Amino acid sequence: MSTILSAREREVQNMLRQKEAELKQANAELEERGKLLYKTKVAIEQLQSELTASRKEEAVIREEAQRICDEQAAELRQAEEQLSAVEAALQQRTNQLQQLQARVAELQSEAESSRHEQRTFGSARAAKER
Repeated sequence: MSTILSAREREVQNMLRQKEAELKQANAELEERGKLLYKTKVAIEQLQSELTASRKEEAVIREEAQRICDEQAAELRQAEEQLSAVEAALQQRTNQLQQLQARVAELQSEAESSRHEQRTFGSARAAKER
């Protein structure tokens, strides 16, 4: 019976060694998975940090772009107002020029009439004196 128990003990020991090896393998796999999980967690945290920084940077860029857009819109409004003022002044000057040209034409006509009268009067006077 001692031989049988020995064989049985050997069988149990072999099974025990096999189970210990399986357990060791399972522990090694768990440890490897734990390391991989930790690396994944670190990578996710890094990506989240980068995403947050990118979002902040994007917000700053958007704010700057909006500020520039607002400034340019204000400059454009100011330029349009100046253009309207210049156009109004130009129209006023054009009207004044047209009025002056009309007055010059009147004066030229009056001067021509006056010269004609003087020639006529001068010719008549010269004829009387003769």
